Amino acid sequence: MPRTAENTNWAATVDSIVSRAPRAASHRDPLRAQVRLLALLSSAAPLNALLGALASYVETWTEGLHCTVLLVDPTGRLLRPGAAPSLPEAYTHAIDPVPIGIGEGSCGTAAARREMVVVEDVEQSDLWTKYAPIALSYGLRACWSVPIVDDAGALLGTLALYYRERRAPSTHETDLIQFASSLAAFVMQRHRDAEKLRTTTLRESEARFRGAFEFAAIGIALVAPDGRWMRVNRALCGIVGYTAEELLATTSQAITHPDDLDADMEYMRQLLDGSRSHCDMEKRYFHKDGHIVWILLSVSLVRDDAGQPMYFVSQIQDITARKHAESQLVDSEFRYRTIANLVPGFVFEGVVRDGHPQPTWVSGGFERVYGCNLDRFIELGAKTFYDEATRARILAGASTIAQGSDLNIDVPLWGTDGVQRWLRVVARGVRTGPGAEVDRVLGVAEDITEQKRLEWAVGEATHQEQQRLGKEIHDGLGQELMEVALLARGLAASARKGHQPNADELDRLSLLASRTISTCHAIAQGLAPLSEAHGGLVQALHDMVDRQYDPSGPAVRFNAIEDAPIRLQWPSTDHLFRIAQEGLTNALKHAGAQSIRVTLDVQPDTVRLEISDDGVGLSPYAAESAGLGLKIMRYRAAMIDAHLSIGRGENGGTLLVCECRQPA
Repeated sequence: MPRTAENTNWAATVDSIVSRAPRAASHRDPLRAQVRLLALLSSAAPLNALLGALASYVETWTEGLHCTVLLVDPTGRLLRPGAAPSLPEAYTHAIDPVPIGIGEGSCGTAAARREMVVVEDVEQSDLWTKYAPIALSYGLRACWSVPIVDDAGALLGTLALYYRERRAPSTHETDLIQFASSLAAFVMQRHRDAEKLRTTTLRESEARFRGAFEFAAIGIALVAPDGRWMRVNRALCGIVGYTAEELLATTSQAITHPDDLDADMEYMRQLLDGSRSHCDMEKRYFHKDGHIVWILLSVSLVRDDAGQPMYFVSQIQDITARKHAESQLVDSEFRYRTIANLVPGFVFEGVVRDGHPQPTWVSGGFERVYGCNLDRFIELGAKTFYDEATRARILAGASTIAQGSDLNIDVPLWGTDGVQRWLRVVARGVRTGPGAEVDRVLGVAEDITEQKRLEWAVGEATHQEQQRLGKEIHDGLGQELMEVALLARGLAASARKGHQPNADELDRLSLLASRTISTCHAIAQGLAPLSEAHGGLVQALHDMVDRQYDPSGPAVRFNAIEDAPIRLQWPSTDHLFRIAQEGLTNALKHAGAQSIRVTLDVQPDTVRLEISDDGVGLSPYAAESAGLGLKIMRYRAAMIDAHLSIGRGENGGTLLVCECRQPA
């Protein structure tokens, strides 16, 4: 051990005492015993070990010597065994304890008189009357004892030298026992001072630990290997709602949630078997009032010098608020992702780099539209999906977002399956703080492919209607007007020649003119069937049904229930009329019905259109649902915020209903 100022002082003291010791007459090695004693003195060895080494050291000086040390007990009235390395243990037990007093053997008397007591033959000494039979039974005959006192004169104990023959001490042996007493006093005082220092240090350390333990911001506990609480601080009591006394009467497992108990016990087992030095886990405690408390538990195991488990040191942090926030975040994320995946298209997020948004996350609908995931999309590049003009529009829109404006554009694209689709992209830039640049993008891409197809179909139907009307005007009205013009020109030429107008030809001209006027009226009604001049929606539906008259076909009837005026305006009336046209056409083509009824029910708040038949039922309409006609009807219904349904009628067949609200 390195020499400090303190251990140099006591070593010098020992060296001084030893240097005065009489030369050993024993065959035993005094140097080895001395080294052992010094080694123990330099360590924090217990007192009985120190005294045992001291007695063994003294026994090396004289052949046949047995050295014992007795210590004063806390009452100050008894002497108790301290060390007797070479005496039979049974003898030590037989005389224990030795009262301090005259006639209590050499040691009791020496302690009482505070002076050396020499008994040459215990059998002949009045001081040994009580103990002689015991000593003689173990072959002990002579006993010299000297009191051990400290520097203040306080009695510490006695040191005795036993011999197995009658014997009086020589001057040499008197010096030996006095030396041994001084050495024992030194050893005991040093041990006492060291214990005081250790006690003081321990007390101060304990005070610091207690302060840190009790007033720590987190829960701290000492837990026995079997789970019993040994010590708990205020913070832990506050976390679980129990008093310290209540916790000390139970175990950690008793307040642990059952679902966490297996993991908790497994961690404890690993700490005990040494496979883990510490552990951290999130677990649940039951609060005293019954609610669950989430904690972060950090545990390590303290072992004694022999490596045996003493207790666990547990640090407990209340993370309930954090867990609730995490749960809410997970719920919010779940709702967000669920809603995002329900969008007819997809939701996307991105970052803005060098003024250009780049997608970082997309919802599940992305793959349905593009036919690949986001990573593959980025790998293939925009040219795979957009034509040059569309890419230019997207870049222009990206610049708009980077400048802080919203984006709203319709984008055509080609998926990996080669099918063209349309997206309506609405996006907004997000700033991290006031005055910051746009660094994130959030948006929705709605799949409007079907809408675009319906718009095209409606446009195509309009174009075909225009062509039909053009052909009707050219082939019908045009021919009739040409015939009128030719007849009028002939009459005019005849008149210029002085001929009288032919009455038959004039009648024919009048007839042609009337027929042409009728044709004009019919064309005008076809162009604007819902105008008030032609009777509005009710008359248009009536005329539509009348035009379907066919003696060989199903009977088609129209019924109007007008409990209130129709307040619908164009284009709502036009969409409702076109739905009726499409519905009636489907019934005539596919229902196989004997009769078809078209009903318009006008109420103060609603307008309800019904088309019912007694045909084969839903099958034709189910087949038709995959076609364009029904989709166009649904599109028109959506345009006027109407509800369109197709089901089975009361008498079998099919019932189509379109109902919309009257404007206020």
